[in-house]
Amino acid sequence: MARHRDSGVRLRRVAGWPLAVIAVLLISTLGYVGWSSLGAMVDRRADAEAASCPQGDHTLRIAAEDAMAAPLIESAQEWSATRPVVQDHCIRVEVTTHRSADVLAGLIGEWDETENGPRPDAWVPDSLRWVQRLSEQRGELIGSQPLVLATSPVLLGMSESAAHAVRLHGGVSWSEIPSLVAEPAGWSRFEQADWGRFLLVLPDPATNPASGLALEGLLAPADATGPMTSEALAEQGAQDTLGSLWSNEPLEVPATTREALTTLGRTSDPGLEGFHAVPVTEVDLYRRNLGLDGDPAPKTPIAGYMPGGANPRVEYPLVAINGGERDTTMSRATQQFGEFLRHRDQQRGLAEAGFRVTAVMYYPNPAPGIRWSTPDTNLTSADGPTSRELVESWHGQAER
Repeated sequence: MARHRDSGVRLRRVAGWPLAVIAVLLISTLGYVGWSSLGAMVDRRADAEAASCPQGDHTLRIAAEDAMAAPLIESAQEWSATRPVVQDHCIRVEVTTHRSADVLAGLIGEWDETENGPRPDAWVPDSLRWVQRLSEQRGELIGSQPLVLATSPVLLGMSESAAHAVRLHGGVSWSEIPSLVAEPAGWSRFEQADWGRFLLVLPDPATNPASGLALEGLLAPADATGPMTSEALAEQGAQDTLGSLWSNEPLEVPATTREALTTLGRTSDPGLEGFHAVPVTEVDLYRRNLGLDGDPAPKTPIAGYMPGGANPRVEYPLVAINGGERDTTMSRATQQFGEFLRHRDQQRGLAEAGFRVTAVMYYPNPAPGIRWSTPDTNLTSADGPTSRELVESWHGQAER
């Protein structure tokens, strides 16, 4: 009997290596995805840590004169809201009001936190003169180059009727005022002989910046634009002019510009107040007439008259103050905040407060007594040592 072939079906074995390759690829893909996710998570955590300031928060404390405090507080709030980071610290700005003389005394001597609060990290006084004096006496405390935030021209504060008489009859320049006050009947020049002598008061220039800068304008020759030098101050003509200005002041001179303005605001009749004119910054007069300086506004606004010639002006600087463990951070924070204050909208805020700024031309309204006049030209201020010598020369007139 014949034999037949086996009819069962034989199964072919599938090779194992393709499955192994697939498994390796799958594991590699999952590993890459996992590693990428982990890396992204680490990056997000790093970003979050940076945004939350790994070195913590710092408060930049700025001491500012009253007129500058209000616009600075508003700007400080806006900048702080952006959570600015300086050297891994989030910075918050805190502005407090301090008289410039008090800040200088505290920095030169020993700062009294009980009376003055925390020592400031930065300072905005009501004149660059204060920074110059600090630099001369404790130069190591100056933590940055002073940045001028705004300016304000020096005017003569007068009753409206007195200012009107001066304007109506040709006006007067800074260089003419010394001879005007020396005339026994100075007001006759403006057809007001009954008013007698033109009485100008100059509150102590050591503590009233407008007086010191006005003296520079009064000593400057007719065509000069400054700055006054130590050599020019030492000349006999300059000393004689100082002596004449001193001797022709009334017997009672207000201690401060603010007191003089308060006196002027009590009457509109020239001469009844005991003097006719006092140097004052435009911004301080603007605030006085509106009662923004803490006292009631005068019943009759005090007029601001800008003499002809090169006009002195006050500069308002921002400067960092050294003396703590955070000097580097606070100095950089001060500089960054200063850059923020140069933005157009922040400059507008300063202009709205009555200051002059470079970025915008804006004058607040109403502004009784203020005309926002444009100076013939600006008088360049003397340097620190010369301005100190001027104050000493003024005080020395009492002994002549």
